[in-house]
Amino acid sequence: MKRIILLLLFLVLFFAVSDNSLLFAEDSEQKVATSDTQTNSPIYVPPFRGAPSRRIGGGSRSLEVNKPYLTVIAPDHTGLTIQEQPTIYWYISEPSKTSIEFTITKEKGDDRFFEVKLPQSIVSGLQSFSLKEHNIKLAPNVEYKWYVSIVPDPKRRSKDIIAGGSIMRITMNEALQKKLDKATSEDIFYVLATESIWYDTIQSLTGLIEKYPNNKNYKQFRAKLFEQVGLAEIAE
Repeated sequence: MKRIILLLLFLVLFFAVSDNSLLFAEDSEQKVATSDTQTNSPIYVPPFRGAPSRRIGGGSRSLEVNKPYLTVIAPDHTGLTIQEQPTIYWYISEPSKTSIEFTITKEKGDDRFFEVKLPQSIVSGLQSFSLKEHNIKLAPNVEYKWYVSIVPDPKRRSKDIIAGGSIMRITMNEALQKKLDKATSEDIFYVLATESIWYDTIQSLTGLIEKYPNNKNYKQFRAKLFEQVGLAEIAE
């Protein structure tokens, strides 16, 4: 009887240790996968769409005194979004108290779809513009041009410093939806980048940078994406 009891105790301990080993192994695999994901830079794949629409502004910094470097965070072709009201970004190298305007126009017809004056007191660095906050809605499959203009002299608009890019909202297909559903909130930008969704990639990464300010990887990932589209000047 004692031998049977000892045998049963041995079997219970054996299976308990085995289960813990398996759980430890699974946990280790998950940690390795997370670590690998967080150390591989995303690669932005440009969309295959006709002739490119060039980005305005950016390039090298101006040598003129008191003239800030201004650029939009956009590729040198029409960048894509799957959102009706995305957040888009631009950059200014110096603080500004000069009048600044934000404009969106439709590619065809050149009519001013939206125009607003931004706060005159702006700090240097990366800036955001939320289309949702301004009740701007992008129609699907319509190309829009968007501009940020520094207006030193409203009576002499030829002196404006202008940067601009283009954006198009596309309809998300079933394959992309499945990929996004499988992705976590911490690595969804990988899917967006490889699927050519530029604006949402940057919005997703910037959100992670704001949520995890001590995570250097996210900042490096965004800087690498800037470099990939010719914006090395502002890569941090």
